[in-house]
Amino acid sequence: MSPKPDVVVLGAGVIGLSIALELDAAGFRVAVVGKDLPGDSNAVDYASPWAGCLWFSYDTDTTKPVYKRDVRTFQRLQEMVHTRPDLVQWYPILSVSGSPMSKDDHPWADDVKVLTAKDGLPGGFAYGTECQTLMMNAPQYMLYLGEQVRARGIPMVKKRLNSVDEAYSVFGKVDLVVNASGLGAQALVGAADPAVYSARGVTVLARAPKVTRAGQVMDVLKATFAGGEQPPPTYILPRPGTDGHVVLGGTYDAENYSPLPSTEIVEGILQRTFALDSNLAPGGTWRDIEVLGVNVGLRPSRKNGQRVELEHRRIGDGATAATPTASLADRGRSVGVIHAYGFGGVGFISSLGAAEDVVALAKEFKTGAPARL
Repeated sequence: MSPKPDVVVLGAGVIGLSIALELDAAGFRVAVVGKDLPGDSNAVDYASPWAGCLWFSYDTDTTKPVYKRDVRTFQRLQEMVHTRPDLVQWYPILSVSGSPMSKDDHPWADDVKVLTAKDGLPGGFAYGTECQTLMMNAPQYMLYLGEQVRARGIPMVKKRLNSVDEAYSVFGKVDLVVNASGLGAQALVGAADPAVYSARGVTVLARAPKVTRAGQVMDVLKATFAGGEQPPPTYILPRPGTDGHVVLGGTYDAENYSPLPSTEIVEGILQRTFALDSNLAPGGTWRDIEVLGVNVGLRPSRKNGQRVELEHRRIGDGATAATPTASLADRGRSVGVIHAYGFGGVGFISSLGAAEDVVALAKEFKTGAPARL
C-alpha cells in the first residue's frame, strides 16, 4: 500500500500530471485526483489530448514568469528528442505576419532567419521568420505522463470534485492541495475563479507527408493569446511519431462549449492552411487534403493569464449548503492550496516550468521560507 500522500494534485491534464511528477521527484508524497485521466476520456473539456502541441513562446518579455516557465520547459523537452523521438522532435517553423518581424519576436531561439515578401512567403504575407522549435505528439505525450505517474507508484483516482475542500480528504487528511483543475477552476467551490473561461479550439487532423515544417500566422496568434475577439488563428503542426499526420487549425471561440463544429469552420481551416502550405495537397486544392478527423477541445483560459500562486486558507472557506459535509469534518483547519491554472492554449508550452514553480511554492508552504520564482 502506498504511504499516505502529503500533497494532492487536483487535475490530470498536462499541468496536473507534470506537477505530480515534479513533486514526486522533489521528495513529496503525491496523489492525483481528476475528473478525466489519460487514455480514458474523449471529453472536450479535457483539453490536453486535443492540443496541436507546438512549443513556441508567444511572450517576448524575458523578465516575466510566464516567459521563464516557457523557456525552462523548452530546455527540458530538448532532452527528450533523443530518448523519445516518437513524442518530441525538432521541426522548422515558418511564422508569417502582416507586420514587420525581427529576431526579437523569438528571444528563445538562436537561429532566427528574418524573411520578407521577396523570399516568397505564402499567402501574400509581407513579413516572416523561420527558426527551429519542438513539436510534440499530444495524445501520446499524455499517455506517457500517465505511465510515468503509475510507474512511480503515485496514486491516481478518477473522481469529480465539486469543492476544493474535498481534495483534502480523498486520500486521507492532507494540508496541501494543488489546484490544477483547468476549466474546473471556474466553478470549484471554495476556489471559484470568475476569470476562467472556455476558449474552444477546433482542429483538423490530416495526413500530409509532404509537409516538412510547421507554419503559423504570427500576428493573429499573438493577439489571440493576449485575449479578446480576433480573426481565427491559422497554424500547421506536424505530429511526431506518425505517418505524416499534421494538425491544422484553428479557432479560439470564447465561451463556446459546443462539441460540434460547423462545416463552414472546418472548410475555413482547410482553406487558410492550404494557403499557408500547398504541400498539404500537392498539385491539388484545399478540397484534396486528406482529412483524418476533426477535433474539438475547450482551452482552460483565464482573463488575467496564468495563475501560479500559494494561498493559505481554512477548510470551509467559501463553502455552500451544497458542499459535501464529509469534506468539512475538520472545518476551520489551516491548509494551503497552490493554484496552477489559466494556461489556455499554452499548457504544454509552460508545463514543466510551471511544475518547477509549484514545487518551490510547496516547499514554501512546508518550510515557511519564501519561494523565489
